[in-house]
Amino acid sequence: MTFEIGDPYQTARKTYEPITQYSFRAGRHELGLILSNPTPEHIQGLCDCKAEVAFYAEEDVIFFLYYFPGEIGWTEVPFNYHLLPSAERSLPDDPTGLPKVFRDRLDMVFVNKQTNVVEGIRSNRFGHGFTVAFREALITQAKQPWVGQAMWNRRIRQIYAHHQNTNSMLIDCDYQCVLQGLETRW
Repeated sequence: MTFEIGDPYQTARKTYEPITQYSFRAGRHELGLILSNPTPEHIQGLCDCKAEVAFYAEEDVIFFLYYFPGEIGWTEVPFNYHLLPSAERSLPDDPTGLPKVFRDRLDMVFVNKQTNVVEGIRSNRFGHGFTVAFREALITQAKQPWVGQAMWNRRIRQIYAHHQNTNSMLIDCDYQCVLQGLETRW
């Protein structure tokens, strides 16, 4: 989905709780950060800092981890392909033989919780190694049968019992990278 500054983030909703949503849909990686009363300075800081990402996969759960130095410390958000509406599900192409110069794009959308309005957009590229590893994890997850919401929630609680904070998960992460290339609007 393509957004512009001032657009509603999701037309069906007027407001959100402060949350983060990662998704891979329609062939695109998207990180939506729903922020409570973001100031223009906070949005600019999120758009301008040298961000990092990582992922941690365990069985049918993938955690997408992100870090905006000086703005947001390491934080994680769980993802499962099967939770997307069926019309939005898509898989990345098989990364086998992907040219070394190819890197997937991540669009980050910064949304005001109170208004549901997009206040900033940042697009970056993963490194090549991250692109390959993350595609493999997404494809592997999608091929697994859906265990149901209750079982998936139980898996998340088990992982959080073992990794009591994001830094613990980061130590065991599958791949980490500094985002490359920068295009921002705010």
